[in-house]
Amino acid sequence: SGERRQVTVVGCDLVGLGDGSQTLDPDRLYTVMPEFRECARRVVERYEGQIESLAGHRLVAYLGYPRAHEDDAWRAVRTALDLVRQIEDLQGQQEAGSGRVAARAAVHTGLAVILPGSSQVLEAKGRRTHVEWRPDQESIIDEKEEGSE
Repeated sequence: SGERRQVTVVGCDLVGLGDGSQTLDPDRLYTVMPEFRECARRVVERYEGQIESLAGHRLVAYLGYPRAHEDDAWRAVRTALDLVRQIEDLQGQQEAGSGRVAARAAVHTGLAVILPGSSQVLEAKGRRTHVEWRPDQESIIDEKEEGSE
């Protein structure tokens, strides 16, 4: 059995990297990715979150695990807003015509189970959180029953 607690998940995705007519220049991509990762680490750390995954152009972070605060949901929203704003600021520093990258973020709070001796966080009640980004739509957070796809 594990520890039950409230956990808030922040998902953030870079868009504009290669979606059809607006493909980012490979040299610019080479500089954008480390900037995004460093920005993500700084922002998540500022709000005392935990990065679960930072691969490619996507970030998943927890607030409320491993350290819980009374205002973790607020911290998660601030994390998401700061990530979007700072990516926008990084773009403002780039030369015109080099391609634009934007960030989208989503936040979800729910009851989770922390497995003993593990860093794995499972959403309680047999559900898991699935964060999906589509280039032509807003971010969607969908709760699916475990095992359904």
